[in-house]
Amino acid sequence: MFLESRTKYTIWILLFFLLFNTPNNLFSQSFADKSIEYKVKVGYLYNFLQFIYWPRDTFKDSRKPLILAIFGKNPFGYIIEQIEDQTARGRKIKVLYITEISEKLKDCHIIFIPKKEQKNFPEILKIINKLPIVTIGEDEEFNKSEAMISLIKLDRKIVFEINLKKALQNNIKISSKLLKLARITE
Repeated sequence: MFLESRTKYTIWILLFFLLFNTPNNLFSQSFADKSIEYKVKVGYLYNFLQFIYWPRDTFKDSRKPLILAIFGKNPFGYIIEQIEDQTARGRKIKVLYITEISEKLKDCHIIFIPKKEQKNFPEILKIINKLPIVTIGEDEEFNKSEAMISLIKLDRKIVFEINLKKALQNNIKISSKLLKLARITE
């Protein structure tokens, strides 16, 4: 079982780097269709879970899953379900759908905030500020507003920016492998 999960993890890491490090990789192809764009973003979310480290005391129970929340209307459709119950860093992934600002946000490890919901970010931040929760949005302005990661459509490609200062303030560590692929902002 351990060997099987370790092999699966190794395959995902290799796939991640092959996709990002080839000249015509999948993540740099143009997107005519929104569904393709969101399939790519689901791939990013899954791989972010593999390369982000939370403080040890974040997981008091060794069986506690990694919780990825989608705030507001789910832009991914059924595609996001593909990562439900997969594993990342030895933990099952649970996808949670949160439609209103509440204390439930404190139970999450990553919160994806679609572009249409980013107006709610200041209120979300009041609840989760300084907690080890990764916030991910969909444009450059979002990253400048205290978010940690932004998925940005740039020249018909999806790239990502990481606000390293914000991540460190919230005790989130990000693998150097992921940082090499990102645009770093403050």
